[in-house]
Amino acid sequence: MLIMKKLLLLLLFVVATVTLSAKSIIPTPKSYQEGEGSFCIKSSTLISSPSELMPIVDYLLEYMPLDYVANRELSEDVIRLTVNPKLGREEYRLDVTSDAITICGGDYAGVFYGVQSL
Repeated sequence: MLIMKKLLLLLLFVVATVTLSAKSIIPTPKSYQEGEGSFCIKSSTLISSPSELMPIVDYLLEYMPLDYVANRELSEDVIRLTVNPKLGREEYRLDVTSDAITICGGDYAGVFYGVQSL
């Protein structure tokens, strides 16, 4: 009977882990849509943002030793940080394609939350 309880607990743990792993994003997004493919962050990946987001760039650089370029339009191998007031306060959109990662926040806090989710 003890072995059955242990096996049941192990099974529940495995099922819960598999179920939660794909959507374990912090801060929790209001909506989530998983697509195909991925983006690989390499040492050549650049971070691009306007200067007012520099404290967030510095925060990101603590975890990823990448190079920064000031608000340049790069088409590939880039992490873009932008602000779009059409999004609500503290909202963000995190888009990942095979060429780039774009984090667009409704305000400074939204961009920061997007970086934390990354």
